[in-house]
Order: sequence, then structure tokens, then C-alpha cells
Amino acid sequence: MNALTPRESAAPGSDVSDRDLARTVGCVVAVVRPAVAGVRVASLVAGLTPIPVVNAYPRRDAPGRAHWWVAPVGLVSTVAVAWPGLLGPVARVVPVGTVLGFANQAVVVVGVAGEYGVTDFHGQVDLAARVLARRHIDAHELLGEHTSVKELVPVGQVWAQARGGVGGAVGAARSVWHAARAVRTALDARPQPAPAFDLLGRLPMIGAVAGYLGERATLGTVRDRASDGAQIVGLEAAFAGAPSPEGD
Repeated sequence: MNALTPRESAAPGSDVSDRDLARTVGCVVAVVRPAVAGVRVASLVAGLTPIPVVNAYPRRDAPGRAHWWVAPVGLVSTVAVAWPGLLGPVARVVPVGTVLGFANQAVVVVGVAGEYGVTDFHGQVDLAARVLARRHIDAHELLGEHTSVKELVPVGQVWAQARGGVGGAVGAARSVWHAARAVRTALDARPQPAPAFDLLGRLPMIGAVAGYLGERATLGTVRDRASDGAQIVGLEAAFAGAPSPEGD
């Protein structure tokens, strides 16, 4: 089973509509793309230095650069995911770790995608949905030309609905609740740490260390899926007679 194989219908997140999934993943990808671009530029600049550990990125091939997004980049970024574990069970009340974990994995997907030439927004959303949620979607069809968080989150539409009297306010509340449930379900579909790490993550202080180790372990799986998926996307484009997904 490769990274583009659809998940079973009973898998987590399968009850989220394609549009809701595209919006959720699209928002995350839109946020992490500038960060990924910044890390890539910093890595290229570091390649000009004589420091052995940090100057290897420009000299690596695509698989080597894909690994770069797990070590050393993932070693650092996962710290941001693990810190809520300091609070133990309190962190379960607000799913900060879930959001940060999904974003951290999305950084790896977007970074690895770029190493194989998948650099356009819609292609990266498609790949992220396939890698992190095991779903095939067509982001261009579902999202159109919308590529920013402001465009993908229908705040104006909900606000206008809320101003339409009591019925409108109730409808707006239902829309927000539905969107929140869809987002949480979509985020929970990502590759998860092993159950042992989740159990230890419920303990104050220790939870941060367990969370770091657990989340760090997921990044290797995400990298492998993203590498396979990005290469398959390129082959699909080649067989279709179209250029590989590149550019904006």
C-alpha cells in the first residue's frame, strides 16, 4: 500500500466531507508554506558555512533532503508540539497538541514535496490529505483559486448568517459547530504516536518528554509516505502528458 492508497471507510476522519477536509488541510498548508520556504532558504545559506553538521543540505540528493525535514528540522520543530505535555491531563481539555502535531507533520509533507518538485499549493494540499488523512481529494476543484487562510475560512459568510435574526444566529452556531467537529476529526486522522506514548503523555512533566518522543517517531512515517506520494504525483503528471506540478 503506497502513500496514495485511499484509507478504509471506517478509518478515522472518513466521515469528513472532501470539502471540509480540503479546507482544513488547505488552511494548515497555507500557514506552513512560508515557514517551509524560510527553513529551506536558511538551510541553503547554512550550506555556505564551514560547519559540518549544518552545511550538508545543498549537497544532498532529493531523498537526502527529504530526510533533512525529519532530522534536523523535525528534531527542533517537535519541541513546539511536545510542550503542552508539561500540563498533563489539562492539555487534553484544549487540543493544542493535536493542532500542533498536524502542523508539524504538514511541515514535513510540504518540505518533502518541494524536494520532489511538487511546489504548487493545490498539489501540496492533495498530497497532505493523502499522506496525513489517507484521502484522495482534488484541491483545485474543491477550493478553486483560494489559497489563503482568509479565503478558506468563511468567516464573512457565517457572520452575515448570524446577523439574520434568531434563526440566522442558530444556523451560524450550527455551522461553526459543524466546522469545528470536521476540523477536529480531520486533524485526528493524522499518523498518531504509539499508545504507550499517549498514556505517558497524560502525566504532568513526563508528558512533555513522552509527547516529544512519540511525535518525533511519527515524522519518519510521514516522510516516507510523502516521498512516495510526491514521486507518484510526478509520474502521474508525466504519463498524462502534463508537466510535473511546479511553481507558484
